[in-house]
Amino acid sequence: MPAHPLRVLLVDDNETFLKILTRFLQENHGGEFVVVGTATGSSEALAQANALHQQVILLDFDLHEGQRPALIRDLRSALPQVGIIAMTLQDPGVYDYCRQVALADGADDLILKNVLTTELLPCIRRVVHARQTPVGG
Repeated sequence: MPAHPLRVLLVDDNETFLKILTRFLQENHGGEFVVVGTATGSSEALAQANALHQQVILLDFDLHEGQRPALIRDLRSALPQVGIIAMTLQDPGVYDYCRQVALADGADDLILKNVLTTELLPCIRRVVHARQTPVGG
């Protein structure tokens, strides 16, 4: 078990997905990750993000009611040191466009939910490392 697990906040409007993702992160990776909170909407996500000391936020790109763009911008503004990874079920054919939108909103990356089991962990590690590394370091 690592000395300090990576602290993760999950934001998705699908509570079943939140439970599955929490379990995936916490039970299968030797204590490398701890989910410090979950949120199903923007106001809850902002409150938790400001109260918790997460290193990365995993955020549903397709959050209901068009909440995602403002939420990513608000999170990035309030917590510039925290990694933000958007996740989507969008068709891979529109992935490049969605990724550009997510990055423009302030996310560090966008990954497809259907490949989370293979791509999520390396993405989290990469984003956390990049956010912890001083500019020019």
